[in-house]
Amino acid sequence: GLTAAKAVVAEVSVSVDEDGAVVSVNGTAEGQSPLPGNLYLAPGAHTIVARKEGREASVQITAVAGQSSSTNLRFKKANAVEAAAAEKTEKPSEAREKPAKAAPPEEEQAPSKPEPAEKPAEAAAPASPGSGHHRIGFFEWAANSPVAWVGGGLTAVGIGGGIGFAVGAKRNYDNADSIAAQITKATIADNLLKEGACTEARFSMLSLQRASEYRVACGKYKDYVANGDTMKTLSIVGWIVAGAAAVGTGVLYAVDGFAPNDAAKAREPRRATAVVGPWLTGTERGLFVMGQF
Repeated sequence: GLTAAKAVVAEVSVSVDEDGAVVSVNGTAEGQSPLPGNLYLAPGAHTIVARKEGREASVQITAVAGQSSSTNLRFKKANAVEAAAAEKTEKPSEAREKPAKAAPPEEEQAPSKPEPAEKPAEAAAPASPGSGHHRIGFFEWAANSPVAWVGGGLTAVGIGGGIGFAVGAKRNYDNADSIAAQITKATIADNLLKEGACTEARFSMLSLQRASEYRVACGKYKDYVANGDTMKTLSIVGWIVAGAAAVGTGVLYAVDGFAPNDAAKAREPRRATAVVGPWLTGTERGLFVMGQF
């Protein structure tokens, strides 16, 4: 902001050959010499005056935006004869009135003085990074961002899939445990070992009907366990997708959760947006890309 402000004003270094002189620009006092720093003036003509003990030194300058310059103010030195004559002829009251008589020209110049240097600085402020935008609420941003819709949709799908597949996995494992309990009970009645109940060697010791019942029960047990393992894996994948989508959406909001101010909205071009996400189905694995250009 300071650099931008300096580009529209002139920087002037003012020095006076005597300390303690009041320095003014266009009738506005800026301080006593030596001044603590440079003056920043609007482009155009300016009158710089230094006054001390009834004496005055002035200079006319033309300020150019973005340029630096310097100027020196020197009081005229009166010789001893002129100083003695002035002391004899000038009454004390007149000496006090002279500075007051010089005031009207300053007052006449005052209405035409330019605006202070702070005005250009304020005009340049919007050029600073991020000043043309303001952060908006998450839900307001999400409602107007297609990328947020995709991230929110993936998060919801991931959570729903994680919960649904977890419930399905538990149900399959419960069914498998129920059949395992029935097989164990049957092995006790048939004097078979539990760990060998689902082997062809054990089936050969039974009647054809009984062996068929064991084969059906053992087949159901294995199917339930396999289905439970598959759903457990899908549940884990769902939670991973939900977590990744939620984190990605949060990061995107932190980076892109800004809206242009009214002044910047009209001149801001339409931006292209794109999002990449996982594509998971029963038989397919990959990525999808969507956006607007």
